[in-house]
Amino acid sequence: MNTKKLAVEGGKPFVNKKFDLGATYFKEEKEAVARVIDSGTISGFVANSGPKFYGGQKVLELESSFKDFFNTEYAVASNSATSSLHCALAALGIGYGDEVIVPSVSMSASASSILMVGAKPVFIDINNGFCETCKCSTGKLGKKGCFNIDVSKIKENLTKKTKAILVVHLFGKSADMETIMNIAKTNDLYVIEDCAQSPGTKFKGKYVGTFGDVGVFSFNQSKTISSG
Repeated sequence: MNTKKLAVEGGKPFVNKKFDLGATYFKEEKEAVARVIDSGTISGFVANSGPKFYGGQKVLELESSFKDFFNTEYAVASNSATSSLHCALAALGIGYGDEVIVPSVSMSASASSILMVGAKPVFIDINNGFCETCKCSTGKLGKKGCFNIDVSKIKENLTKKTKAILVVHLFGKSADMETIMNIAKTNDLYVIEDCAQSPGTKFKGKYVGTFGDVGVFSFNQSKTISSG
């Protein structure tokens, strides 16, 4: 048994230098940005609709690629995943007096976006040990903790004010979408999927982000796919 003190308790640190995220942008990315700048068109929005109202060529290509990859009817790019969550909640008519189920562990925007529309986030514990009650990515019980929402605790937190479940697929692992969708259907709830950390993750052969009413993805520097 190792009895050495942890660094946080005054022991010797195992890592003595800052964690380097590393370079994520190289020659190819720089050249792509230069081509957009050289085109003379970055954004065509001038407070009214027009030929470039829906974004530049690269934005349109991104949206088209997402629609093809996830086999969805719509894909809309925004300035951030936080804004996308905000837009999703607003588009579904969620606002003051409403409650939204959300996991207790996630990036702050999962909850702050709910507050931004005037609704109340209702936090649900996560599976941090063994997933005895949810099926997670594999669809099987007893898998190591996925750190996603504990689906066994959702029903007891539903009220007449509950309007949606904002489910987060954390660390590249899917939540138990089968159980979540059944709860949502039974209780007439919207489902918003925060897939910021899980593009390409599947649950029982189907991509996360395509189960609920809206799926949101992120291109932040720290994410699997990074962009501007």
